[in-house]
Amino acid sequence: MMALWPQSGKATTLNELKVEVRVVDFLQDPPRGRTPVAIVYDPQIRASFDDAVAMFIHLQDQREGGKAQLFPILTDVRTLAERPDVRIGFIAQGMEQHYGHIFDYARDHHMLTISADLGCVRKAQCMVGVAGSPRVEVIISQQAASAGGIAFTEAFRMMVTEN
Repeated sequence: MMALWPQSGKATTLNELKVEVRVVDFLQDPPRGRTPVAIVYDPQIRASFDDAVAMFIHLQDQREGGKAQLFPILTDVRTLAERPDVRIGFIAQGMEQHYGHIFDYARDHHMLTISADLGCVRKAQCMVGVAGSPRVEVIISQQAASAGGIAFTEAFRMMVTEN
């Protein structure tokens, strides 16, 4: 499986993806059972496509994880509106030009957005950012989360950085 993980450019690492999966458990009202998750990407951006496919494969094969069994759906950013049932979105790398559009959708549809690009969360365009090196770091954009009606447990908020 590691051979399928993107090797060039900044891609979401396997460690970052595992942390992203765990973040879902710390929602005030976490999903249970089979839960659709959009892996938002742009097929016209190669790094985004490669990253999305790698995340999809890992999530499809996941055995470990949280309370919810995440069911990944590759979602072209241009067709995000066709997924109104999805409440969680993992944002593939290389999506900077789409952050505003994704945030607007997430805010209006109360979709939790998580990215391994900390720049997204620092700009309040993603709700959660995860970095895997040099150490694991999780940042919440309280502004973005509040705008989207997303709330986390107090215990989680004490373990992470709020932006």
